[in-house]
Amino acid sequence: MTKVLPLLIILLGFITYQIRANNSISDSLQFEISETIAPNKKAHLTLEYCWSSRHDNLEKSLELTTWAKQTLLEQEDIEGVAIANSYLGAFYFLQNQNSKAISYLKEAEKTFKATSNYDRLSRVYNNLGIAYAGVYDYNSSIYYYNQSLKIKEQHLQDVDISTNLVNIATIYYDQGDYEKCIKTNEEALIITLNTGNLNSTAIIYSNLGASHERMKHYKRAINYNLKALDIYQNEISSPIALIRTYSNLGAVYLSQNDFEIAEYYFRKSLEINEKVNNASQNAVTLNNLAELYRKQSKLIESLNYAQQALTLANQSNNTEEELVSLKTLSEIEKELNNYQKAYQFYVEYITLSDSLMEISEYHNTQLALAQNEIAIENIKKEKDLTIQQLRNKKTIIWHVFGWALTITIFIWILVFIKKPNIKSSGINILNYCLSLFWISWVFLYLFSKSNLINTLGTPIFSMIIISVIIIGAGIHTLLHKGLTNRIIRND
Repeated sequence: MTKVLPLLIILLGFITYQIRANNSISDSLQFEISETIAPNKKAHLTLEYCWSSRHDNLEKSLELTTWAKQTLLEQEDIEGVAIANSYLGAFYFLQNQNSKAISYLKEAEKTFKATSNYDRLSRVYNNLGIAYAGVYDYNSSIYYYNQSLKIKEQHLQDVDISTNLVNIATIYYDQGDYEKCIKTNEEALIITLNTGNLNSTAIIYSNLGASHERMKHYKRAINYNLKALDIYQNEISSPIALIRTYSNLGAVYLSQNDFEIAEYYFRKSLEINEKVNNASQNAVTLNNLAELYRKQSKLIESLNYAQQALTLANQSNNTEEELVSLKTLSEIEKELNNYQKAYQFYVEYITLSDSLMEISEYHNTQLALAQNEIAIENIKKEKDLTIQQLRNKKTIIWHVFGWALTITIFIWILVFIKKPNIKSSGINILNYCLSLFWISWVFLYLFSKSNLINTLGTPIFSMIIISVIIIGAGIHTLLHKGLTNRIIRND
């Protein structure tokens, strides 16, 4: 069974968003928190402490970040609240609560966008890309990864964008679009080569090798894996990466039935792993060796490697390799004419496959629920936004009538004082406009600014409306009488 290293997603995830913190930083922050009295500063220090210690105690980080957010809300520190939301989004993602993570990250996005905090906004966009990938919403994931990339290119100087490109390439790989994956990784490769970032360069070489292998471009796959191997052998000390690279090279040669070279690389992988003792990776390599010997009809050796691989897969809870081992063992026993044993291994293989399928279906159901929660949340936010926009329009109209009423009152007072020579019809129009604007202004307030119709009920609210009309009529009568008498007496 050909085994080729997939994209090193583990190294991508939250790299652009996280600022790594060691124990000494956490201890220093704890001391500062204990010495700080000011609530705002204490809340900010608590946020950074929670971020630095999230991997040690995620539950505690969630609890303290929630407290800090509440404190910052009370202090009306909008930027601080946004930072708390961005951290809460990251914490909930680490708990596999993607819908909650997205909700908090989007809240943070609004503030950072409004305050033009491009550094944090870029990180939030990157994490939104990761969270949406977690619910298989690849279109949204690509969108937010690109938003993060765009901000870095336009607003952040001398910032490495290679990780963003590799994140985008990861989505293309997951979608099976290996050509786009290769193209995007190549763009990232140009950057890492120019900046001398050997660690990222090696990762990209491995990713390019994996993508080309999927497209059956074996020569290119070998070329890129050899380049990654050179870096891990001579430049970077990463035993696990070196072990995987040797195993992947062997797998590419195995797919071409070049058994001698394939075995050489598998043996090198096992040799280095003797020091590291990574059971899961050893299971991968031993399964590859079992397949290699089975293809050469060396069934006893193949059987031995497959049994070793099965044991290690069980020890490391690597169900994928356990499946490979069981299937290989079934095929070997069948070729050895041990049909009963072949059947037993096949039954175990089917049983494990069924159980994994059930787990997969459960996870798919959970992901579907998460996607629905996100969709409902978006609909709710759109509805709230529409209501707010309508409320804002009503407020504008209310202000317009308020200004119209103010101007009319000013004109009425001016006419009353100056006593100009105007006709009775002019007095009627002025008084009519004043009372009309007053009634309209009060009506708009009652309907758009107050909640009296809900708190008092329809009957009482109707009585208030009638009262406003009656008062408006009374005002009109009094003003008309007063102004008419003054103008007439003046005449």
